[in-house]
Amino acid sequence: MNSNRRLSSRTALRAPATVALPGGQEREVRMWDLANDGASLLSARPIPQGSSVELRLTLPGAGAAIVAGARVVYSSYLNPGEFKIGLAFTRLDDDGVAAIAAFMA
Repeated sequence: MNSNRRLSSRTALRAPATVALPGGQEREVRMWDLANDGASLLSARPIPQGSSVELRLTLPGAGAAIVAGARVVYSSYLNPGEFKIGLAFTRLDDDGVAAIAAFMA
């Protein structure tokens, strides 16, 4: 039995991004990996599991920013001031899907 619950493979991505939190706050984060159905990132503070957020990032080689609605599926403590956040995309337009597919190819 496969214990990996991810629906698709991930590609490493170490780049800055922004997460818009409920209530209008924004947080600068660092991407960790990316897939067509979600992403993981590093944040200085936790983001509660189940939160609906908006992820904004620019992929290497892509001119336009990707904006994706997402749900936080986990928020794990790694070190002081470092949390790994897992996101499942809930909204991603066709241009975002194409840009992610091209990045992962």
